[in-house]
Amino acid sequence: MVEETNLDIYFVEQTTEEDITAFIQAQEKSPVIKKSVYISQEQGFEEFMQDESNKEMLDFVSAETLPKSIELYFNAAEDMGSIMSQKAKELRSNPLIEDVVYNPNLVKTVTKNVRIAQLVLLGACFIFIVVAIGLIQSSTRLSIFAKRFIIKSMQLLGATNSFIVRPFITKYVGFAVIAFILSISLTLGLVLVVNQTWPKVIDWNLYLNSLDYVKAALIFGSIAMFGVLLAIICVWLSTRKYLRTKLENLY
Repeated sequence: MVEETNLDIYFVEQTTEEDITAFIQAQEKSPVIKKSVYISQEQGFEEFMQDESNKEMLDFVSAETLPKSIELYFNAAEDMGSIMSQKAKELRSNPLIEDVVYNPNLVKTVTKNVRIAQLVLLGACFIFIVVAIGLIQSSTRLSIFAKRFIIKSMQLLGATNSFIVRPFITKYVGFAVIAFILSISLTLGLVLVVNQTWPKVIDWNLYLNSLDYVKAALIFGSIAMFGVLLAIICVWLSTRKYLRTKLENLY
């Protein structure tokens, strides 16, 4: 939604198509610019006629009287308001540009709502992580509790702690890897379903073109490492309890 806010740039009457093309190419080189849409005089007149509030002015307006313009869209950023304000100030000093129009209050409102949504999602993620850790720890303890006598028997026969713990760690690390693969597959599947059901919600081509694959790989790798480490820690803590427990206390 933040990326749908834009600057409306109107050119002076003497501006040629070559000047506008060169201007667009120069602007799209900027890392803060997402895209630009050129609005010719004919397109502007059609949009003007479609607006019901402009019907009384149709007798006084023609395509030739409307200025050429472009809509400049920005990549999403936390300080979107200041970025758009600085860009508008910079463009107003350009001799080719007659005026730059945008709604700063709308930008502030959208940015504020996005930040609130981010905080809500962050809180929800934290709650889900705590619940997931609790469920994993509980399931691990119950599974190892059922094998407490086997663990103690191996220990009495002279097996080392690392030898006893290793099969449990291998098992639950495998579970963590399978869970990671399933979660990523379900997430990608959900994105595809949403894209096919509501194609305007996610621009799939734009998303793939703007995706930083290195950062995505780091995020997925971090999630996988977190799951593996969590499995190892839970297994080690649960198994260690029964390795230290006396035989008579197992009953």
